[in-house]
Amino acid sequence: MTSSSADAAKAVVLRWLGPAWSEGDYAVLPECIAPNATIRFLAGGEPRPYGPTQAEAHIREARARVSDYRYTVHRLVAEGDTVVAVTTFGGVHDRGPITTRAGAVVPPTGRRTAIAEVLVCRLAGGKIAEVQYLLDGTQLPQQLGVAPHAGAS
Repeated sequence: MTSSSADAAKAVVLRWLGPAWSEGDYAVLPECIAPNATIRFLAGGEPRPYGPTQAEAHIREARARVSDYRYTVHRLVAEGDTVVAVTTFGGVHDRGPITTRAGAVVPPTGRRTAIAEVLVCRLAGGKIAEVQYLLDGTQLPQQLGVAPHAGAS
C-alpha cells in the first residue's frame, strides 16, 4: 500500500467513524460502506450483513440511547487492504434503555460511558467491505453501575 492509498483508506474509516457515527450523518454511508459488507465480533459470532442500510440502522440504534455520542480515534494503522483503528466510543446514557451482553436491560442512567474498542476494517474498491471488532463486554455494565468493576470486592 502506497502512502497515498494508505491515507485514502484511513480517510474512508475516519469518514465512517466521524460523520456517520459521531455526527449522525448517514448520507456518507454509501460512500464508505460496500453494499455487501459484513461485521463480526472477533470474540465469537458469525459475520452479519453490514451494508449502508444495516450500518445506518445499527448507528441509529446506538445513538438513540446515548446523547453526545462520539468515536475518538487514538491510533489508525493501514497495511495492504486493512485499516486498524484503536478507538473509544460512548456518550451520556440518557435517552433509552441499553441491553447488556448478559441480557440486563438498563434504563437511562445519566452516566457518561467510554468504551475501548479495536476495529479491523478490510477495504475493497475504496469502501469498507468487512468490519471485525473487539471490545471488553464488561466495560459497559460497569460504567452503567450494573456490574462491579474489576478488582472490586
